[in-house]
Amino acid sequence: MEIKTPIVSILIPTRNRVNKLKKCLDNLFKTCYDKYNFEVLCGVDNDDCETIDFLDEYIINHPNVKYFLFEKGGYKNIYKISNYLTLQSSGHFLFLYADDSEIISYNWDLVIKEHNNKIITLNPLVNSLKHYVRNLDPNIPKYVWFIYPIIPKKLVDIIGRVSNNTATDSWISELVYQAQIPNIQEDNIIIEHYRFDETQNEDHIDSSYYEVVNDRKFVSTDFHSEYQVQERIKDIEKIKSYIKSFEKENTLHS
Repeated sequence: MEIKTPIVSILIPTRNRVNKLKKCLDNLFKTCYDKYNFEVLCGVDNDDCETIDFLDEYIINHPNVKYFLFEKGGYKNIYKISNYLTLQSSGHFLFLYADDSEIISYNWDLVIKEHNNKIITLNPLVNSLKHYVRNLDPNIPKYVWFIYPIIPKKLVDIIGRVSNNTATDSWISELVYQAQIPNIQEDNIIIEHYRFDETQNEDHIDSSYYEVVNDRKFVSTDFHSEYQVQERIKDIEKIKSYIKSFEKENTLHS
């Protein structure tokens, strides 16, 4: 049977979390409407034999799951994995996901399909962080806060990357807000994030979690550095230029 081009490519960097990854992948197939609406691209460290063995077995019955190997670079270099995975993706949308997550709503792929071929971003509802991702505090200026960005691949084609820092969700939030990219608060896609500091579930403390904690200060400091600020400005200007030319072309043909 011919496999159709997926609507969305789901990007999952993962390390030493086979049990979580299996649960995460099984959940995507359980909650979707059509498994051929999406593909999953995993980024795996080349010394992570347990995950590699698991995925070799898993993809036998799930041909739309693929994985790519990388030299171990730690949490602070995950953005490099995401940037590479986008080059291998074929969906209209990119869904930046995590191996410690589950979608708790159904037919999420149909929700994304409704927006296929549009230059908009989708912001799923994160169940444990509703207040954060929906910015419900009236005293805070309206801003787009992403945890799991769903963005058109066209944006990555324009700027040449997803992010230049592992705080990819914050990077994309800045771009969407500053470049005024249309964004939809998509409450029909609901995600549960099982990170310990959000759920206090000790089952989700592992070596990968501690690696994140150890690298987080560096990631934050780097994100706010003058160099990275200038890099984001470059990305924002590229997107603004594209949107301006896109709107001009549509005006000429209307």
